[in-house]
Amino acid sequence: MHARGSAVHLAALLLALTAPAAAAAPARKSDPPKPSGAPVFSVDQAITLKQIQGITWSRDGRRVAFVVNAPDTAENTTNQDIWLWDAASNTCRALTRHP
Repeated sequence: MHARGSAVHLAALLLALTAPAAAAAPARKSDPPKPSGAPVFSVDQAITLKQIQGITWSRDGRRVAFVVNAPDTAENTTNQDIWLWDAASNTCRALTRHP
């Protein structure tokens, strides 16, 4: 009888542990609804995104210099400018301006 009682307790424990997980599992849905209208982010916007490269901290750790690459689609080139961020004032300024 003792072995049977242990088996019943084990079965009850397993049921108690697995039932909440099964109940919490999300119901499977069909395909999500498709958005209507124009896309939020277009290819034209993607090719004009600016990039940041060459991030370098100053030796005293108060400033960060970095290069901003800005695509110029009219000229089919990329303009690169050096920027400087100051930690004390939390300001950023361009050191160069590529026309």
